[in-house]
Amino acid sequence: MFLKNKNILYLILFSLLLCSTAFAQDYYADVVFDIDDSGVTEISGISNHDLLNETKTSIYTSKKSNMWTFEFKIDDIISNYVYEIKLPKYSEVNYIKVSGNLNVKQNNGRIIITGFGGDTDLNLLIQYKINKVKLKLFILEIVGFIIVIIVGGYFVYKFIKNKFKKPVNTVNLYALTDRQRKMYEILRRERKPMTQHDLEVEMGIPKSSISRNINSLLRKKIILKESKGKTNIIYLKK
Repeated sequence: MFLKNKNILYLILFSLLLCSTAFAQDYYADVVFDIDDSGVTEISGISNHDLLNETKTSIYTSKKSNMWTFEFKIDDIISNYVYEIKLPKYSEVNYIKVSGNLNVKQNNGRIIITGFGGDTDLNLLIQYKINKVKLKLFILEIVGFIIVIIVGGYFVYKFIKNKFKKPVNTVNLYALTDRQRKMYEILRRERKPMTQHDLEVEMGIPKSSISRNINSLLRKKIILKESKGKTNIIYLKK
């Protein structure tokens, strides 16, 4: 009788075990933990476990002196998982203990820890510190780059503005004769040196008259003349 009752008890226990296995949740995870320099962790990716819902939180990080600790734990069995942990820029790892197969690499100043596995719980424990010197240098580089952009943009703006701005008329036109005023306006309009011959053609007056008016404008310090061989170059005085 005792043996029969014992067999029935074993049968009940075995049945309960089968039921618990049948109704157990089959968890999976493909997630990223992105940690910033203030300890805030952004969880993203795909999972059917409540602790791996997409969120931003600081409950998984703590700091003692200059050492940070990231600790994440799921006691439930995860049938299949892959994870990526991105530490803050310029971090230096002191200790790592994580579930699954581990791989560590660097990308753009950040340490990236990846792992994968299955049919185990998920435990992630990482101690790290942030190299403040490198971080400050990085910030200075960003600030310097912004300053260079601003200063460079200012000089480009000034160059374009000066290149295309119209010359300011500071000459008293009432102190000029009609021909002198016309010669001045031609030089001002062209905005470049002209030969004496070109002015003669443009104005349609004799060479002697051109020479006389050029000498008058030279005397009034409105134009400058430069001789190149037998050619006279005329341009406005700045």
